[in-house]
Amino acid sequence: ANQEMRSLVAKMKLIPNRDILRGKRVLFCDDSIVRGTQLRDNVSVLFDDDGKITAAGDRKIIGNQMPKWTGGFNFSVSYKNFELSGLLQGAFDAKRYYNGEASYAFFNSASCLNKHWDRWSEENPNGNFPRLSLSSQTNNQMSTFWLQDASYVRMKNLTLAYTLPSDLISRIGLSFAQVYLAGENLFTISGLDKGLDPESSSSRGWSYSNVRKISCGLKLTF
Repeated sequence: ANQEMRSLVAKMKLIPNRDILRGKRVLFCDDSIVRGTQLRDNVSVLFDDDGKITAAGDRKIIGNQMPKWTGGFNFSVSYKNFELSGLLQGAFDAKRYYNGEASYAFFNSASCLNKHWDRWSEENPNGNFPRLSLSSQTNNQMSTFWLQDASYVRMKNLTLAYTLPSDLISRIGLSFAQVYLAGENLFTISGLDKGLDPESSSSRGWSYSNVRKISCGLKLTF
């Protein structure tokens, strides 16, 4: 087993000692060793400052769940009696660690997710996920394999409105009339697995995602 681990190390680029930080709570693990070496199990490789392989010694910062950048873009354009307005919002340079039902197959007596079917097997040695097992917990260990990019851009709201001509509505005693079509959370651009909401705080996918809403209405002023 030790020889196998050393052969894995030979296939990886060693990290300079100055990049190793002790006492951090996030494991360093290069998930590329799982895909690149056609392993059936997710194997973590750790280094201490003299380059030796350790069981659970050193840690390295690999990300932050708090985004470095957040922002939004409000816009409003009009043409004749039409008006289009909305809000785009986003967060960037953030990582999210997902576990439990959001990542592991058969966790807590649950079933598999669709992504798990592309797992390692003798017929599929290049699968994106390690082998499935009802008993082994080896592949559920903390590693960067389960870390995802939580950056996103979301169309938070969008409204298209049309104001009826005043010479038309004045005939029925109205001074203002407008019809509109509005939507909330219309789409999200994100690298997260399907079904995970970047605005949710749950690392297990327990929280309901922001609901997409579409509504229409009529504004009248007499």
